[in-house]
Amino acid sequence: MKIFCFGDSITWGAWDSQGGWVARLRQKVEEHDRAIVPNPCNMVYNCGISSDTTRQLLSRFKTDTDNRLLEGSDGDPIFIFCIGTNDCIKDTKTGDYWVSEHEYKANLHELINQAEEYSSNIVFLGNLGVDESKTHPYARDPDSETFNDDIEVYEKITAEVCVEHGLDFIDVYGQNKGEDITRYLSSDGLHENDEGHEYLANLVYESISNWL
Repeated sequence: MKIFCFGDSITWGAWDSQGGWVARLRQKVEEHDRAIVPNPCNMVYNCGISSDTTRQLLSRFKTDTDNRLLEGSDGDPIFIFCIGTNDCIKDTKTGDYWVSEHEYKANLHELINQAEEYSSNIVFLGNLGVDESKTHPYARDPDSETFNDDIEVYEKITAEVCVEHGLDFIDVYGQNKGEDITRYLSSDGLHENDEGHEYLANLVYESISNWL
């Protein structure tokens, strides 16, 4: 079985010493496989690209998936989506979000519709949140900023869309609201640190374990 992890730089693995939650998930999946058969039978693909929004992800989803399915696969694939943090980044000059709430919702519906052409094994991993002292604005990009209130709005949209499609949504933001999330974040206040990526990997593995 092939396991596709689509998303942005958090999915790609910034800034984890072990390659991010996807790499950690792969280790857990391979350990699961080795307990059953000598050679791992499930393949985990990291399809995360830094700075991606739902707009960019939607434009590449089918091509990325088809290219990897050409190699052959046993069983329906699993799709894990972790997206939205970049969509709700706000331009400090215009006040506009990188992707509006309306477009974000439409993109999610279309993304799910396309994924369902391949499989019903689909799960969305929510976003943790940010350290606003580091993201208002970003030191590396003073024209952009992120607020947790905006993340919460976009996470609620994701949750609603998942309910409409009957999909699992891992509500990472909701589970940690009111908690000190800085222990999970790297020095930039946006990306997870080692502990944060391990936390995400455990949540995802628990969610998909019944499909393995």
